[in-house]
Amino acid sequence: MGYMDSGSMTGSFRGNSSDVPMCGIIINRFENSENVAQFKYGIAAGAGQAVAADPVTVSNQAGGTSDYAISGLNALCGTISAKATTVATTSGFLAQSPTDIVPSAGGEAYPVSGFLPYVALLGSKLRMWLPCDSTLKDVSMQQALAYDFTHGELSAAGGSYTTILPVRLLSAPVDAKKLVYSNSTGLATWTDCKAVMVEL
Repeated sequence: MGYMDSGSMTGSFRGNSSDVPMCGIIINRFENSENVAQFKYGIAAGAGQAVAADPVTVSNQAGGTSDYAISGLNALCGTISAKATTVATTSGFLAQSPTDIVPSAGGEAYPVSGFLPYVALLGSKLRMWLPCDSTLKDVSMQQALAYDFTHGELSAAGGSYTTILPVRLLSAPVDAKKLVYSNSTGLATWTDCKAVMVEL
């Protein structure tokens, strides 16, 4: 089984035949969408489009108004309100979703306002590949992790990134690909990166 052979989770990554891990694809416990939460995508256009593997803030998880009373498989009241900017505001990581769309102008698939993307919540024990920097080379599997929000990647805790994320390191860094969204072109494109497998 290849890294992209994850059942329905690969459907939106159209036109890409890479054999390296694709950041943001959930790789365990996806039978019948168990353990994966869906939230209404509400980030305004131009406010920083989130793509697969980006940390996001989910607001209004408890309760909610009729606007967020979503009917559907495993859909929770609440909305993806922003890309997370601190560990304290990170609810989880955006996963590739069947509802991701490919814009008419081209590029790769990403979520749009009003749709129901998947979010791998912190503490869900879901596993996915996330981008990382060079500090995770040759480290212990017990290494505490931090997140570099400037570059959008995991880092070893310590130094300028001292806030520890509740995620568990499961692999050494490998060559991978991640989606990057451009506000200027409105397109999401694949770019090469290093990545590690983690359990949230």
